[in-house]
Amino acid sequence: MMNNCTMMGRLTKDPEIRQTKGDEPKTVAKFGIAVERDYTAKGEKLTDFFEIEAWQKTAEFAGKYLKKGQLIGLEGKLRRSEWKKQGTDEKRFSYYIEAKSIYFAEGKKGEPEDDSPAPGGFDPFDDENDFDPFAE
Repeated sequence: MMNNCTMMGRLTKDPEIRQTKGDEPKTVAKFGIAVERDYTAKGEKLTDFFEIEAWQKTAEFAGKYLKKGQLIGLEGKLRRSEWKKQGTDEKRFSYYIEAKSIYFAEGKKGEPEDDSPAPGGFDPFDDENDFDPFAE
């Protein structure tokens, strides 16, 4: 079976970090992301909101480096949480993404974009570098 999610969106809040209880506590981070959809037929932009949960090293990374408003990419799995409504036997469900990998999707704010040529001085967009491997 396959259960894979890949998303890119902006954090809706700073990650909330906590430790589980028990003999071997584990780090967990919880935060939300807003993911934009394509435009509708009427030209409106829609946004979906997802809750994200990360564990151990991924949670530590999130707590240390992620902030509200930041654009990130992530890979993970869709998970379902189930419980009974207090005072009744009514089952309730919620869905969230368990992040396995988190990536920065933009540079730091306030830093200029780096438009310098690649290492070694080669710039593929420089007209003076008209190398054609098929030219005779």
